Amino acid sequence: MASRPSNESRPVAVHPAAPDEHLLDAKYADFAATFNADVADAERHAARDNYTGRREGAPSVDD
Repeated sequence: MASRPSNESRPVAVHPAAPDEHLLDAKYADFAATFNADVADAERHAARDNYTGRREGAPSVDD
């Protein structure tokens, strides 16, 4: 079994810094504004309607 040379360093676990609450609040506000925008809302509705329409036209498991 080979041993490590004494000058070789061992990896050290790095712990992430605690999140900055102000930064989290600001980023969440940006995200919420984007997510709740009228354009995004219309896109979600269109995608949902498209998916629902495809599901209604698909044969069921019982068919």
